[in-house]
Amino acid sequence: MMIEIDFWKAATLLLSLTALLAGAFWGLGRMLVNQYDRMLTERFKARDEADSSRAKQHDAELSKLSNRLAKYEDSQRVQAEELRQADSELSEKVGKRLIELEKAVAAAPSKEDLVRLHKRIDDVAGEISELSGAFQGAADTLKLIHSKLLGGKS
Repeated sequence: MMIEIDFWKAATLLLSLTALLAGAFWGLGRMLVNQYDRMLTERFKARDEADSSRAKQHDAELSKLSNRLAKYEDSQRVQAEELRQADSELSEKVGKRLIELEKAVAAAPSKEDLVRLHKRIDDVAGEISELSGAFQGAADTLKLIHSKLLGGKS
């Protein structure tokens, strides 16, 4: 048994099968590439949406932090102004008090005044001692006179 196949028919059949297989592989390849492209597109789209959502959250957080920072800076400015006012008031009070103290110190007696005062007190003490002695003598004399007048005893 012999099978006869015409060369051109076999070549055409083989070429047709090769073209068919190549076309099938080409079609499968395009289909895989399209699916992969669609998958990547969806993935990137989801990633972009997630990034956008996170960016909005970050922007909201940054806005809140910025507002908090602004409030903090405002409170710091207010506190600084209050401290400046308190400092100026304190400086003014201290200045007035210092002037009063300087006046009091200027009106206080000096060392020479205290030395003179001490000398005068010493002089007065000496004179009081003399007077005390004189009064003691007078008291003794009065006792003696009194005893002579009342009792005649010596």
